[in-house]
Parts: sequence; structure tokens; C-alpha cells
Amino acid sequence: MSSTIRRFSFSRRARLLSPKEFDRVFRKGKRSRQSLLTVIAANNDLGFPRLGMVAARNVGKAHQRNRAKRNLRETFRLDLAPDGPGVDIVVRLLPDSGTKPSRKVRDEFLKAAAELGLLPEPIESDTPEQTQGGES
Repeated sequence: MSSTIRRFSFSRRARLLSPKEFDRVFRKGKRSRQSLLTVIAANNDLGFPRLGMVAARNVGKAHQRNRAKRNLRETFRLDLAPDGPGVDIVVRLLPDSGTKPSRKVRDEFLKAAAELGLLPEPIESDTPEQTQGGES
């Protein structure tokens, strides 16, 4: 297996797996709620970030939930995991977030991560900001 494939993989080591791990993050973590998701983060003693996701049926159909989770894992691997702090992160997708564009879900995840201090520097949004009141 090449190093490029390993670099982009989502190993068991980078995942929250047990209900006990999720419960600890829900109990002790700081939260940032956005319109499509809630991000909860709690420090860990491992020295690297781990990710867990919660996507109930009200998020969308199975293929929509899976797509949303796949995009969040990719964002985590590329933007948070390489040099991220030792923190456990749980992303709870809110109702109908699976039906929204992937880019919007990604941007909200990064915004929440920045609010929680998980990003070393702000990441520019790929979606254009709308101007209000006719301003340019």
C-alpha cells in the first residue's frame, strides 16, 4: 500500500468506536451548533484527533446519510487530522442535513471546528458570501 493511500485512509485509530467514548465526549465536550450539524469536542490524552459521527434517520435516506458522513470524514482527514490537537470530536448531523449540498455541510463543520479552536488558522469558505442591502 502506498503512503498516499495510507495518508488519506480513515483508520480505526482515528475513530471513536465505543458508546463509552461517545458518552465521554457528550458529557465533557464543548459544543458548537450550526444550522446543519452540532460539533462536540473533548480533549483526549492520545495526542491525535479522533472522529465519531451520529446520523439519525431524519437526516435523510441511507445514501444521503452515508454521503454526508463520507464528506465529513474527508474534511476531517484533510483539514483537522494531519496536525490536529489531541481531541475527540463527535459530529451530530441535524435533520435534513443529508439533503443539503456537501459543500455547505463541509463549511459548517469547518466553521464549528474553528469556533471550538480546533483549526490552527481560519479556512476560507468555498461558497460565496451573499451581500445584504445591495452592497458590493
